[in-house]
Amino acid sequence: VNVTPIIGKSIKFNGAPVGTGFSLAFAPGATPIDVGANTNTFSNSNGITVEGYFNFKSLGSGAFLTLRHSSGISFELSNPVQGQISATTYSCPGGCLTSVSTPSSKISSNTWYHIAASVAPSGGTKVYINGVLAAQNGNTGIPFGTVTGIILGGNNTTTASFVGNMDEIRVWNTERSANEIFEIFDQEIVGSSYPDLKRYFKLNQTASTNNK
Repeated sequence: VNVTPIIGKSIKFNGAPVGTGFSLAFAPGATPIDVGANTNTFSNSNGITVEGYFNFKSLGSGAFLTLRHSSGISFELSNPVQGQISATTYSCPGGCLTSVSTPSSKISSNTWYHIAASVAPSGGTKVYINGVLAAQNGNTGIPFGTVTGIILGGNNTTTASFVGNMDEIRVWNTERSANEIFEIFDQEIVGSSYPDLKRYFKLNQTASTNNK
């Protein structure tokens, strides 16, 4: 059955309205969080998927989730202008960046959205908002290098470009299909049940015992 989720505040997570629990907040001028990849570095060669819940308090502020290799950026999600979401692939050490962007009316401020982006081993990128395909480009290339870090709130370690809240951040080292993204986008999962899930930040507690 092809089910389209209800977009916006009516989306529920674990049966409760999104935004009623804990989340990670970034105030204006906050410092991005470079969570690293711990000892679990991973390659992009089999594709990659990044996803999470985001509530933008300020639109058009730039990058909000970034994957980095040892000397630069591999992939980033950004909000470059107003209601637009972009996924940018850096396919060589010096950049070689290619983006795929949604229309500029896809998101609004002060509303929770589930945002996901997948990159195929062949180099095509897709962006999903609330489980629905919002943009795609079949020729973006593959993110360069081995992922050695994940930056929440921006694309550097100095000043966050993201102002708002985020929750349930997941990074996979495979391209997940539309059905796979939709199947679990509205619930917590057990990270050990998914070998391709390389980093999982629930952001629902003050301690990190249940993160991966």
